[in-house]
Amino acid sequence: MGFSLKYSLALFGAVLLSGCVKTMVQDGGDDLSPMQFGKSEVMTRSIVTNDSFENEGTVFNVWGTYHSSSDRNFIPVDVFSGTKVTKTGSKWSYDDTRYWLPGFRYNFRALHPAVLAAFPGMVSYSYAQDEDHPHGNPDNAVLSISSYDGRSGHDILYAASGPIAAVRGKMPAVAFDFNHILAYVLFEGAVDPSVDREVEIVSAKLYGATATGSWTSAPSPAGTWDVTGGEKSTAPNPYASTSQVLSLTSKYVSVFPQGSEVLMIPQDIQTGTIFEIQYRYTSGNTALRTVRTDISSIGASFKAWKAGSTYRYRFNIGDTDFIVFDKPTVTEWIDQDGGNYIIQ
Repeated sequence: MGFSLKYSLALFGAVLLSGCVKTMVQDGGDDLSPMQFGKSEVMTRSIVTNDSFENEGTVFNVWGTYHSSSDRNFIPVDVFSGTKVTKTGSKWSYDDTRYWLPGFRYNFRALHPAVLAAFPGMVSYSYAQDEDHPHGNPDNAVLSISSYDGRSGHDILYAASGPIAAVRGKMPAVAFDFNHILAYVLFEGAVDPSVDREVEIVSAKLYGATATGSWTSAPSPAGTWDVTGGEKSTAPNPYASTSQVLSLTSKYVSVFPQGSEVLMIPQDIQTGTIFEIQYRYTSGNTALRTVRTDISSIGASFKAWKAGSTYRYRFNIGDTDFIVFDKPTVTEWIDQDGGNYIIQ
């Protein structure tokens, strides 16, 4: 039900006086500015790219709270609680317009893809009490994801905005800088230049890494993962796999094609993390060959996969049943469109 401007301002005054009244304005009249969301930017080469995030129908969830900057007894008010924000035409839209209340301090948190919040109990939002905020301090609001399974293959993005001081008159759209909270692990294969016959990769899988874990958004921007007690991926139930036949040339290509990318929960690289491929030569001896490599033994300069980074493992297939891995590399996960990703 909408509220008149007169009633809205009366409630606003009551809030300032008592510090104990909760109010949300849905019909703000001419003097209050509607809350809007602007262009989104993916901050950290990308499965979700700047362009793809701007596609019609893209959805993220938003949580938002306002509180008083001066009254420690004020009870914070949640204005968004996992509300879906959808790209519609040139704008980001949501149901039931909210309005800024001048004089209050706002904080927002956002998560993509929206499918995560659709699972009951998987995503939670909270803000803890402190000495100056006995009812909770939304400036330190935290999003959490519990029991996430990395085998689901989502590229998870998180953003925080605020604190924002609301003033009377037109307010700008809330800007979000989304960060990847998983690691992007690439396995790229090529045929050694000395080989004069074609090679086909028949299947590939990665297993032995922990597949489940829980995440909290503190500290920003990418938060923290906990994989303690998480389920290990196995050969029958790998972290990632593909059976798409891939023809290799002397140019490196990813052996996990689109739709089966390795989006890894950040964790230490444990002994027994296995990259397995089956391949064959298309002439001569065409028997199927299987190679298993413990990637913890390859000799990388890094010992863990961290959020927002791209890890590249490259290998060459030779002419006499040998596979050689280059030294793995790590780079910042930068969007392939040339930048980091901003909704403003």
